[in-house]
Amino acid sequence: MPWRGTADPYRIWVAEVMLQQTTVVTVIPYYERFMARFGDVQSLAAADIEDVLALWQGLGYYRRARMLHACAKEVVSCELGVESEGGWPRDVGGLMALPGIGPYTAAAIAACAFDIPANVVDGNVERVVARLFKISTPLPAAKKGIFAAAGTLVNEAHPRIYANAMMELGATVCKPRNPKCEVCPVAAFCALAGDETVDNYPVKVKKAARPVRSGVAYILMREGDIFLRKRGDDGLLGGLWECPNDGLPGAGLDGLTTMEYEEMGVVRHVFTHFTLELEVRKVERCDVSMGGLGEGGWFGEEDLPPLPTLMRKVLKVGVIREHAADL
Repeated sequence: MPWRGTADPYRIWVAEVMLQQTTVVTVIPYYERFMARFGDVQSLAAADIEDVLALWQGLGYYRRARMLHACAKEVVSCELGVESEGGWPRDVGGLMALPGIGPYTAAAIAACAFDIPANVVDGNVERVVARLFKISTPLPAAKKGIFAAAGTLVNEAHPRIYANAMMELGATVCKPRNPKCEVCPVAAFCALAGDETVDNYPVKVKKAARPVRSGVAYILMREGDIFLRKRGDDGLLGGLWECPNDGLPGAGLDGLTTMEYEEMGVVRHVFTHFTLELEVRKVERCDVSMGGLGEGGWFGEEDLPPLPTLMRKVLKVGVIREHAADL
């Protein structure tokens, strides 16, 4: 992984934010492109938010990108009032005072960048500790106990080495399924090493099925251009562009339901808490005012603004089939 082994707080921070709710395999190419464009906190702070969102396009959970940008600005410009290195606070509390940095990310930066003792508990470490101590309380109720147990193991003499080793142990040896107990360096101390029930830890309660919501999305065309509107900065997909639709909170279809259209199909997209199905309708020659649809504009296929994955799916179905692989 390209972020392993670095002591640069900026690189560690960006990696940890990208890894929230996203797999390592998905993150790696995004991380590499992001670093090629914004190689340090100063370049990120100086960037336009639209450029940051464009580079984030397809990674999802776009609020992360906005918080990265806001945090970079604060690191570069604010007088933090604490001992810092390159604008970064050197303690967990100071790091948590920055926009978008929570307890885990703060601990990861403190330990891995500054070699300060900190209780770094990501999903991998959580799994290792739950098995070491055979913690049978189901998640998420077990999180507090797992965190406390992990805190008893922190190596204060070598916090950076220890934090990286624990995360690597969970990622490569103590895997969710079929852990390699026979080569695990801490097997002698593990309550579940070689146990046939080890795969069941940490214990999880079966999640309820996501509810399915439905709606309609309109692809409005005029002389080859596509009408897109910008969502408000807050809430789901905040600040991103979309085709007019009624499937997302805050969206609406003022004046569109009576227009002639061609049915293009249905797209399905899974969000964290629900699944959305949108019927895609295409209006080929739209000559009505878009004033009632919110802030928006007309864009050529080559000049599209940052689009969330859902809207790229909509356009693939309805208009840009020959360029679908590029969306």
